[in-house]
Amino acid sequence: MFPKTTVSTLLLWTGVVQHVSGQRNVDPDFGMDEPFYCEKTGDCWDGDEYCLQGVCAPVGMCLNDQDCFNPYNAGNYADTKCVGYVYCDTELQSCARKCGAGPCANGSTETMCVSKNSGCDNYTGLPPAGATLCVNNACDNCSAIWYNAMGFTVPDGITMVDDQPVYPEEDDELDPEFGVTPIEFDEIDPEFGVTPIERPEAIDPGFGVDAPIDPGFGVDPGGPSQDCMSGVCPSGDGAYCDEEGNCLLLGKCTTKDDCFSIYNDPYPVSMCIGDIICHNGLCVADCDPILEEFDCSNKDNAPNVVEVVCKDMELSTLCAALTDTSKNKDVNKWLTDPKKRHTVFAPTDAAFAALPKNYDANLKFHIAKGRASFARDLSCVAGNNLVTMSNGKDTRTKCKEEVPYIQQGKGNTEMDLYPEFIESDIIACNGLIHKISNVMLLNPKN
Repeated sequence: MFPKTTVSTLLLWTGVVQHVSGQRNVDPDFGMDEPFYCEKTGDCWDGDEYCLQGVCAPVGMCLNDQDCFNPYNAGNYADTKCVGYVYCDTELQSCARKCGAGPCANGSTETMCVSKNSGCDNYTGLPPAGATLCVNNACDNCSAIWYNAMGFTVPDGITMVDDQPVYPEEDDELDPEFGVTPIEFDEIDPEFGVTPIERPEAIDPGFGVDAPIDPGFGVDPGGPSQDCMSGVCPSGDGAYCDEEGNCLLLGKCTTKDDCFSIYNDPYPVSMCIGDIICHNGLCVADCDPILEEFDCSNKDNAPNVVEVVCKDMELSTLCAALTDTSKNKDVNKWLTDPKKRHTVFAPTDAAFAALPKNYDANLKFHIAKGRASFARDLSCVAGNNLVTMSNGKDTRTKCKEEVPYIQQGKGNTEMDLYPEFIESDIIACNGLIHKISNVMLLNPKN
């Protein structure tokens, strides 16, 4: 464990990081203190710094884009209320968000990273040597970005050879010893000026003192056993065992409970405020995308569900129904209230055209009141995959490879006409919209 110090400035000279600190003995003629190196984020100030490529640095600071995706670098840039990709501003040496741009710097769309296509889950054999943390790159088909404890991406930066770190070569033009006078410890007598204290032999230091009590004696630490995989799992050293006996890297999960395991701490969280959830195999904070998509406090840019539906050319039939207050006054009031949150399953115009003659298109059967649910929030587990709609009737979620792809009513089964997800997670200021290929059907008309 390294001693801790406060970093006041981080300077970058041709790839060499140095600290200027008011709490160290600095050569006034040289003016620069040596970097404060770290082997892991725990060596730096908790919550204020993280291990940035082997040097303690304030959270939010970066040397390249990969540093901004390191989950221990919980900077403030994600609080920006705008849409855009995250990148490293090398001039400011700070992570930032490119407002007005797409979600990915390479122009691609984000991929939903699930266990079937997650690079962090589908690697062959053991993780790369020295890797302690993995993040899925949703902008590159969920490829894996591996980090070691020092914050280098693996296999870039340092590598591990015979369990020992091999550091990258530094710039030959920089002499790390320049201006530093080495201290010859052999010249210093550690006993100089110290008078040894002789303790009287007649006194027993343990006389009359009870032996200390082990507070952990007979007490189980709680949580799952950390002896999974027949003891092969390196629990306590970058990994832990979950309730099912799986060996997971710190920060990874299979259920939300894993994110609160005493052995999975500290877990990395995404850079926002929100409830901790298990998303795509990683413990993250559930950011509110509505705040990132719109500034909903601005009345000129705070579209509600009805307004978003009516801007979609494929939802003109649904738009006409939602705006017909003579027939659907309650529904219109719900979906235009800026203080409420709802989930709407929106049939397309083609879906209404294919509606069987003996069935009605019940709008309330397409709205789940009180919660804006992402597609990922819909359960795929049999017996737990029912969604109660605003008319009190249930619809059922069906999944393919753990991803929801059908939301159906009882009548859809009878007619063999299934509403498939065409587009998910369309955002409005007061809810989320999922575009579906068929109308969700109740029982047929009498």
